[in-house]
Amino acid sequence: MAHSFSMLYRVSWGAALLLGSVAAIGASLPPPVSEAMAKHKIPTEAVSLYLREVSAPQPALVLNEQVPRHPGSVIKLVTSLAALDLLGPDYTWRTEALIDGQLLAGHLDGNLIIRGYGDPYLAPESLWRLLQGVHDRGLETISGNILLDGSYFAPPVTGRGDFDGQAQRAYNALPSALAVNFQVTTVHMMADNSVAGGVRVFTDPPLANLKVRNHIKLVQTRCTSRHHSPQIRVADVGGHPLLEVGGTFAAKCDEASYARLILTPEEHMAGTVQALWSQTGGHLLGHVQSGVTPPHALTFHSEESRSLTEVLRGVNKWSNNLIARTLLLTMGAETQGAPATEAKGRAAIDAWLKQRGLDFPELVIDNGSGLSRKTRISARSLGELLISAFRGPTMPEFISSMAVAGVDGTMRKRLGDDAVKGRAHIKTGSLNDVNAMAGYVMDQDGHRWVVALLMNHKGMLAWQGKEVQDALLRWVYDGAGAAEPKAHVADSPSANCGQARHGKKTGHGSS
Repeated sequence: MAHSFSMLYRVSWGAALLLGSVAAIGASLPPPVSEAMAKHKIPTEAVSLYLREVSAPQPALVLNEQVPRHPGSVIKLVTSLAALDLLGPDYTWRTEALIDGQLLAGHLDGNLIIRGYGDPYLAPESLWRLLQGVHDRGLETISGNILLDGSYFAPPVTGRGDFDGQAQRAYNALPSALAVNFQVTTVHMMADNSVAGGVRVFTDPPLANLKVRNHIKLVQTRCTSRHHSPQIRVADVGGHPLLEVGGTFAAKCDEASYARLILTPEEHMAGTVQALWSQTGGHLLGHVQSGVTPPHALTFHSEESRSLTEVLRGVNKWSNNLIARTLLLTMGAETQGAPATEAKGRAAIDAWLKQRGLDFPELVIDNGSGLSRKTRISARSLGELLISAFRGPTMPEFISSMAVAGVDGTMRKRLGDDAVKGRAHIKTGSLNDVNAMAGYVMDQDGHRWVVALLMNHKGMLAWQGKEVQDALLRWVYDGAGAAEPKAHVADSPSANCGQARHGKKTGHGSS
């Protein structure tokens, strides 16, 4: 089989040079990949590919490799590797509690300030530990206010619904220096005959500033969509948010939960702080509101976040947009000072690429997450990034942050019955008309390969792109070692739409 693959590349490449036809070009791809593309009518000019064994001086197979394309969430690999180098694998974010006033016998005559530095993993239990630590250290009553200081990040210049109009979807959360639970309100429902209506409704985190109106009806029947149809609506009543829960809940259904972006980051944090401070036994005579830390305030207690190495698993295994965007801002603040902006983050990545000797002139990083119409990179640049990462000091942390085929993350339900299961570490990305992947694959002979595959084609569905990806991953595991060095499929001039770094362009659909 190895000999036949090698012969195929030599014959097909020669035919492509002589004929220059789309058919001949397509024949130069691995047959399983060509067949999957033909099955879903994905043209060669819509695809970019870069394949290289990690120790080889040149790629074994390339296709349209210099064409700038939208990579979707695969761009998170650039953000992640830059963060590992610039911040360090053990980097943590701090959340502080400061006092502005005199504390005497448990009573603070002044304000308590909660100041954030962008912890993307600030969970309700972490915030509770911070507030409980304040209480344990002798502060019981606050005569003034609790001020929430998120000034370490500049206010976002976009809205939650700007990308695709889905302002309540968790993936559209915008970064904030002080936010809890990814800004998500999870509405829980469960059958409970001890409450009126028979359905208990509560939120996580608890929100002191969100009123819940429960109109949902319990139906004594089996759990089917016909009878189980909860409805959630958020209304504004006199300037205050109201969560209305209606519809029906089938008694035979298990507890259900629905994640929504209901409040602004500031409102969400304020409601959670007020509820949790009360749970610690603390008293507040004033209000919870946004504010800025006065220069003479004293640090009273603080909490550290998870390490960057741990946080990156959420970025690359589960493709968390909010964390990726937070990383970009954090790099900007750490290299150029607060307040953090996307422009500072992009400048930090530009300087880092130059320092690492990587030249990606077509790169458009935008917000660092891929949730953007502007993002662009070529398959060659992604491949060179992965080669550089493999030879760098943070290689173990970088690779372990990616989803493992057939095991976890966005690859957990793919290739589970194939020999390549557990041998491919992959970052995936998809938007409407965009399907991409990049990462590392270990073949059956123990050689590790860098693979980058970008597909931008109008009307392509996510599952169709995944079939092409899976065909390539299987082939790399089975027979990539037979590929003739530097086998090349010519760039398609019609597909080459070079972009200036960080410039403005038209996007490729929505998520």
